[in-house]
Amino acid sequence: MLQGGLGLGVAALGLGPVGTLLAKAGSGLRASQGYGPLAPVSDRATGLPLLQLPRGFEYTSFGWAGEEIAPGQSCPGKHDGMGVVGAEGDIVTLVRNHELTREPGGSFAPAAATYDSDVRGGTVTLRFDTARGAFVDATPSLSGTLVNCAGGVTPWGSWLSCEEIVVDAGQKVRITKDYVHEMKRSHGFVFEVPGKGLSNAEPLLDMGQMEHEAAAVDPRDGIVYLTEDQEPHAGFYRFIPKVPGQLHRGGRLQMLRAEGAPDLRRGRRVGEVLKVRWVEIEEPTRGRSANGDPDGLVRQGLANGGSSFIRLEGVIVEEGRVFFISTSGGDARC
Repeated sequence: MLQGGLGLGVAALGLGPVGTLLAKAGSGLRASQGYGPLAPVSDRATGLPLLQLPRGFEYTSFGWAGEEIAPGQSCPGKHDGMGVVGAEGDIVTLVRNHELTREPGGSFAPAAATYDSDVRGGTVTLRFDTARGAFVDATPSLSGTLVNCAGGVTPWGSWLSCEEIVVDAGQKVRITKDYVHEMKRSHGFVFEVPGKGLSNAEPLLDMGQMEHEAAAVDPRDGIVYLTEDQEPHAGFYRFIPKVPGQLHRGGRLQMLRAEGAPDLRRGRRVGEVLKVRWVEIEEPTRGRSANGDPDGLVRQGLANGGSSFIRLEGVIVEEGRVFFISTSGGDARC
């Protein structure tokens, strides 16, 4: 935990509540004075000088790869997206993804929280005591998944863990240099991990099979907004649940269409406003196109008039507006 703070300005695309798409330049507040020069500061947990910070700042690292998280089971590596899913008193709980693909060893979670026992991606749930500035514990909460990249926290206190890969059952994937594994189950889905206990390891199929990146839930209506980290085309999606807050009950998946702008990867200008609507994705579990490429969903959406982005990343919902970003979008990068 880092004591102190800073402000950041960002540029993003925002989806307004009245169905408009707008590009806004970031305007982060700049402090009149900084915190002073940076210098190496030792980690309170390990004593290692991991960060350079201004004078008076301190930090504690926790949740290291290789630490024991269950009897005979060590914490996996490749830490990725994470979010705080709850707080009780001074104890904060967060769920963290592990973006694993080609690591041997199989699932690190109990069988009840394992989707595909031969692969090792998943999540670990960690607790931290903010009063003492001390790590409490870590437990496996989901495994048997692949390339758990980002995701998002739900208003009801769970974590949506997103697989950033499209693999069908029976497809062969190289796990190590010398070992190619034939997948027992299909991958490319979103999994829900509760704030307490284990995930049921059941994919939320109606949220689509694609190279998922992030997810954000609008607390007003329970709609989930989803980004796709795909190139040369990616879609921006929304999932309308049958029952808000009960994603396992299924729902409808749709892709954004900006009127008169089928290609939003380049050629846009700051301040531009576009009217938008949503097109249906009829087959959300068809993640592969006819030629075998992992772009089945975005091709469905484009065929129905959806707009093309490229490599979409983070997404948040704030006061009725949705903000998301593109790694490679814009004239400077595309």
